[in-house]
Amino acid sequence: MFNGDPPDLIFDMEYDLIPNEGTAGQWYSPIVTVKNVSRGDCHAETTDEGAVNLKIRNDSSVVVFDKNKELISLPDGATYTIGFDAIIEIPGIYELIFTIDKYNSTGDAYKANNVLKRTVSIGEK
Repeated sequence: MFNGDPPDLIFDMEYDLIPNEGTAGQWYSPIVTVKNVSRGDCHAETTDEGAVNLKIRNDSSVVVFDKNKELISLPDGATYTIGFDAIIEIPGIYELIFTIDKYNSTGDAYKANNVLKRTVSIGEK
């Protein structure tokens, strides 16, 4: 029986849309794309369903947003785009932390590349 390489879920930066600015009290809607890739010579095995998490922290490390979005099962080379919608009420600098497979449910074999961090500046209304 043929077995593929273990799946590796990564953020596909070609399709990510993470604005670096926003306005207090208005929708802030970052979009990330997750891809299943192979690290070897064979195709990657299909992943199980899981989740992508987004945490938004202010400059005092207080979490102001924490939400999971469903991640479907992905065969080799497939991508899945996920959008988040948050309203940040107070102007300031915030850290966005996206995490693939936070609960280790997809079969993803490589965890070192499962976190993407970005900074966003939220201005006055």
